[in-house]
Amino acid sequence: MKMVSCLLIAQLFILTSCSFYPFYSVDFTKKQMLAIKKGMTMDEVSYIIGKPNYRSFTENSEEWKYLGNDERYVSSIIKVHFSEGKVVGMTSYEKPFYTLPQQNANGNVTFGAAGSTNMACSRTDFDKFYESLRPWGGLNTCINMIERELPLMTITSAEALKLVNLFTFTDDKKKVAKITYPRVSDPGCFDIVINSFTFLSDQNELKEFIKK
Repeated sequence: MKMVSCLLIAQLFILTSCSFYPFYSVDFTKKQMLAIKKGMTMDEVSYIIGKPNYRSFTENSEEWKYLGNDERYVSSIIKVHFSEGKVVGMTSYEKPFYTLPQQNANGNVTFGAAGSTNMACSRTDFDKFYESLRPWGGLNTCINMIERELPLMTITSAEALKLVNLFTFTDDKKKVAKITYPRVSDPGCFDIVINSFTFLSDQNELKEFIKK
């Protein structure tokens, strides 16, 4: 009897835990995407394409993001925009595919670094990297990608600012700024990143980080 009770509790825990996490991916078809119309309610969108992987919202607006595969098994992204609980817009596109360019003799990839004598790739390569991150802007996934790929790169302070601006929350912005600083080729210009922060306390925190 005790064993049965333990099994029931364990099963209930698993089912309950699963309900708190979004699906890793969803499969959707072009027909489903075309079925989403302006003015639809959130319940109607959920019925057509299911629950979102991620959601973000402000006072009167909300965005649902779906990551998954279409009928061609191509990784795609759908963003549904709501205002006051009704669909006001939708964007959909294929997930950008990024492959890190060939490394140079020092084991680094250089993106348009001023004064560099060992250019392995052009600014276009940074743009490709940036575009591969943009769909996940503001999410932990984006930070993880930057942490994983950036140690292999050399970027400019201007490019570091672009990465920082992928995020909305100050703590995320500061974290990305700290990740990018060791990889910039022009540290004397990093003030453009520091000065992008509104509060003096955040600016001072970054300045202290740089001094260490």
